[in-house]
Amino acid sequence: MKKILTAAITAAVAANPFSPEVAAQTDGTATEIYVSVYHANSWVEHNLEEVGIYRFQADRYAPELIMQDPYLDASGGGAMTDDFYFCTAELNYGSWTEITHYGFDPETWTERMRLTDGSPKAVAMDLAYDPQTAKLFGCFNNDNGDGYVFGTLNIATGERFGIADLDTPWLACSVDRNGELYAIDMDGVLLKVDKVYGTVSPLADLGVKGSIRSTGAIDPRTNLFYFVISSQEAQADPEVGYRRSFSDLYSVDLTATDLTATHMYEFSDGEVMGGMWIPGPVAAADAPAAPENLEVTFADGSLEGTIEFTIPARTFGGDGLDGEISYLARANGALLAQGKGMAGTKVNAPARVAEAAMYDIEVTLSNAGGRSPKAKLTRWIGHDTPKAITEVTLTYADGKFVLTWNAPEESEHGGYYDPSLISYSVKRNPDGATWEGVTEPRMEDAVEMTPQLTVYSYDVTMNYDGRVIQTVSSNVWRLGAMTLPWTTDFSAENALDLFTVIDVNGDRAEWYREWEWWIDETEELVSAAVYPYSSTKSADDWLITPPMQFEAGNSYTLSFEAMVMSSSDPERLKVSMGQTPSAEAMTITLLEPFELTSMTPQTYTAKISPEATGVYYIGFHACSDPFRSGLALKTIAVSAAESGTEAIEAGNSGVEVKANEGSIAITANHTVAYSVVTADGRVCASGTVDGTKEIALPAGIYIVIAGESASKVAVR
Repeated sequence: MKKILTAAITAAVAANPFSPEVAAQTDGTATEIYVSVYHANSWVEHNLEEVGIYRFQADRYAPELIMQDPYLDASGGGAMTDDFYFCTAELNYGSWTEITHYGFDPETWTERMRLTDGSPKAVAMDLAYDPQTAKLFGCFNNDNGDGYVFGTLNIATGERFGIADLDTPWLACSVDRNGELYAIDMDGVLLKVDKVYGTVSPLADLGVKGSIRSTGAIDPRTNLFYFVISSQEAQADPEVGYRRSFSDLYSVDLTATDLTATHMYEFSDGEVMGGMWIPGPVAAADAPAAPENLEVTFADGSLEGTIEFTIPARTFGGDGLDGEISYLARANGALLAQGKGMAGTKVNAPARVAEAAMYDIEVTLSNAGGRSPKAKLTRWIGHDTPKAITEVTLTYADGKFVLTWNAPEESEHGGYYDPSLISYSVKRNPDGATWEGVTEPRMEDAVEMTPQLTVYSYDVTMNYDGRVIQTVSSNVWRLGAMTLPWTTDFSAENALDLFTVIDVNGDRAEWYREWEWWIDETEELVSAAVYPYSSTKSADDWLITPPMQFEAGNSYTLSFEAMVMSSSDPERLKVSMGQTPSAEAMTITLLEPFELTSMTPQTYTAKISPEATGVYYIGFHACSDPFRSGLALKTIAVSAAESGTEAIEAGNSGVEVKANEGSIAITANHTVAYSVVTADGRVCASGTVDGTKEIALPAGIYIVIAGESASKVAVR
């Protein structure tokens, strides 16, 4: 069975051909049996766990996995109801037992309900669902735990109600198409059971006996009662090392005069199972067909509306339908509408719900022939809530922040909402300034540039009809600049808080702080900012520093220590500069892309000579090929402003040129001629100097030629 089940896992059905809402199988086809298998010999032998719903053909052993899920365990009983598959899992841990009731949607096999801490009294030998009374009947442990009782189980609460004591426990029970309850006890006696009083009437000794809990189900087409006889070895088999189980499928024809058991086949992997069911017709042939064109209308979030549908002009069996037909509509199980209408006509009935919610709406029709199949729809009724706002974006320009966000354009569940009832509250961080009653998805806030670095962000809270829906935070914006000189070694836990990390290619391989980067040569662990590499994509990731104020005419030195994890897998790095912390703004190249091969920290430097005074950001761009080794920055440092005078030509050491605030000073120990030239080549001052001469000039870049010396000077 192991090989069969493994292959079947990949072929689990997406739809649900065995739901209680499908039509009967075509005459002449083999009966298909569905059951929860919770134990098999191969699972024990190979330490597997393949609990789930399986399908078996009644005439041959051909197991097929429908859905594998450890919670689809009917070891404490199970049954397919009108709406979902119910099962009870009993897990024995020796000193204690865990009992849990589950409900699963048979169309998707998603869990719909779970009741934990179940009582041992609610554990069933087998369960049977009766569609006439919508009850679960079964054989359960009695109150003292030393016997058995016939009773019902409340699906909603997990409580068992006892009806009558039983002398012998059952191994299978099921309700036939006429609503009659049958059972087979552990001694192999076929029983007919009164559902009201629990009176048991023996019908026949089938000549087979079971020793462990099992299950069975009646085929509604043929009235054949299929049941499983299971047993287990008392001791572990020394050849295999575990207690093997044995199971066989039998059937008994409930319409026959000679009630005998027919052996169908052996379950070759000793499967132990519970919660069996066999799909059949969902309605009697003379009952109405399902309602058509079901729709509900609840205008503008109202809890009062209408339900509409058409009563068909045919029966479930396909014949003509006439006369008065009763209808019953429920929403999440509660009454929505009921009444009567004529076959072939449209019904428009008032409907009301208690509160706004998502409702599963079901409508059935009935006549003397029985109840129709259900028509269903799912709909939100009442005021819905708008979807969350998205893309809260903060920018700064011309002395003010601009905050924008995407207002919701639809509701959370597809129901009604009124956009005019939406308002926003905005809070500015870090000072906590607030704005209430904002109605547009945009706001401006004038904030002066500060000399010290301040980190700003905004929280936008959406309110709907006076209720808080959710709060979404913007990106952060760093206003002001770091004080120079500045350095970081990433040792602080929050060292990256002031940096901007951008994963341009979206592969989630991005810069992060590593507090234990191993340096093999020195055998030390250091903190670092790390790009980890991608196994599939070329790197396109930025680590951008906090902002820094640079002055035109001054020069600064950037230095950083970098290394890689493996010298045989070099990384590539580019260093750029820009005036906003974005990849697009990094237009000033400081270091062209270069390879890093050292596994120990190496120092790299770059000169920064801004052409314009302003706030700048420095970006480290990881741009390696895929599948490298990892890149680390151990330290980053930026110097304070260096001298405003830069010698551009070796000359007479007896001449000194110095930049002052609003002027330059030329000092010579002998008479020399000088000229001062602007950056665009205009001579703005000339003459001779012997001693010191100070020349007043506007701020800017100048070339000073004095004797044999030439200097580039920045006047501030």
